[in-house]
Amino acid sequence: MYLMAAAVLAGILFVIYILFSSSGTNNPPPGKVWAPDHGHWHDAPTAINPNPSEPSTGLTPPPPGPAPEGKAWSTEHGHWHDAPTAFNPTPPETSTELIPQPSGEVPDGKIWSPEHGHWHNAPNISTP
Repeated sequence: MYLMAAAVLAGILFVIYILFSSSGTNNPPPGKVWAPDHGHWHDAPTAINPNPSEPSTGLTPPPPGPAPEGKAWSTEHGHWHDAPTAFNPTPPETSTELIPQPSGEVPDGKIWSPEHGHWHNAPNISTP
């Protein structure tokens, strides 16, 4: 019984060793190549340049039909990636209107910023 438990434990340790000691690049799944910059397997290139007198670009055109929602085709990698999220390249317009200081006492250590419309920390000015 102890011998069988030791054999099972040795097998588990061996599998853990294989998983953690190698990225698997030496034992690829059929039809796959390891992409170290992505950390995952890609389909192995199968395209053959039909016109050998022209150099291959290495780019893979997208499959026919519309893109899956939220995906963008990568011609360099030959598969779908998550589509980039849109952002507004134009910053919001800033107001040139100066906001007057509110009435009342000035908080200790603060000065009013009419450009921003709120209190800022007063600069520390030391006199000799």
